[in-house]
Amino acid sequence: MKLFLIIVGALVTAFAICVLMLVLWLRWLTRKLGKSLGGLAGLAEKLGGPVPPLRIELRRIETVRWQRADEAAALVEPLRRAHFQEIGGFAMEPGEVVMQAFQLPAENVHAIVYEHPQAGVWLDLVTRYQDGSKLTYANLADTLLDRAENNVIRYHEKAPAEELLKLFLAERPAKPMESVPPEGFAGYFERAYAESMDWMIARGGPTEAEIRRHCEKRGQEFTPILVTAVRARWAAAIDEFYEEQLQERFLAESHVNAARWEQIRDRVVFVHDRMAPARLENLCEQEYDEDEDDEGLYDTRPASSALAGGATSPREVFARWNAALNNGRRYEKIGEVSEPVAADVYLSPEEDEEEE
Repeated sequence: MKLFLIIVGALVTAFAICVLMLVLWLRWLTRKLGKSLGGLAGLAEKLGGPVPPLRIELRRIETVRWQRADEAAALVEPLRRAHFQEIGGFAMEPGEVVMQAFQLPAENVHAIVYEHPQAGVWLDLVTRYQDGSKLTYANLADTLLDRAENNVIRYHEKAPAEELLKLFLAERPAKPMESVPPEGFAGYFERAYAESMDWMIARGGPTEAEIRRHCEKRGQEFTPILVTAVRARWAAAIDEFYEEQLQERFLAESHVNAARWEQIRDRVVFVHDRMAPARLENLCEQEYDEDEDDEGLYDTRPASSALAGGATSPREVFARWNAALNNGRRYEKIGEVSEPVAADVYLSPEEDEEEE
């Protein structure tokens, strides 16, 4: 059965592939976990592959070497006959997607032919409007997955390029359109992908309803443990993404020199309000467990007690928990970062040297 894709389109320009890797991963995951698991034990081994990349880059390639050349030609040649101008070939990194991009300037239409080793070959036709909305026609099966409200995607599975183009031009709204110069294609595409993934990040990854629809479409068993697995994997990936971004911003703004950074890098902790609850709890519990036999070390239990005490955000939870630490184990706050998400920056206490 043909692998279905998701192209979420919170676009900055007039085209998008958003989370192709997400659905490739979801398909693999539902197949891997098709039989109900008795518990979470061993789940990490079952999951295997990482969450799709939250950022990508396009690398220009001189020639797109199609694995399914006949299928690609069946989409590319009609575009040429319709007087589309070629922008060029690109490879998406990371990932295995290659694409050939075209534009019809007079109509403000971008056409992108994609290929993925498992997903096959498909075509997008896209127009972006000056009011920020977007319209995409794709010759894929409907993914049944959610998308941003200002993005409309209509699926015409296996439609020939000529038919898809005819429908697109006839049915798209007649309102002021946005144009994108050929030389700006790669940059706009990368930003479009980033916006799309930021929309996914804000939702914590695919929702339970999306996962359910995905399973039903494929005839796979839907279980709560699958939802837990997918959401947990996304939470961890999002945390790691924010950690990398915050570290870069902190280094740029704090002017910590290289020598000092090498001394403290493993002790720097970023606490932000989008931190996964499990990671926050683990951070607090780790410190608690290490010294749980030290009488008087804590005035409160870890993060859960801070929540019970009225803390309303991860930053406040951690600040209250940290304030309750005694005996030299308190984290030192060394700064704040505002982008990509507001965060407090702490320096964890130095590890005690083991006695001989």
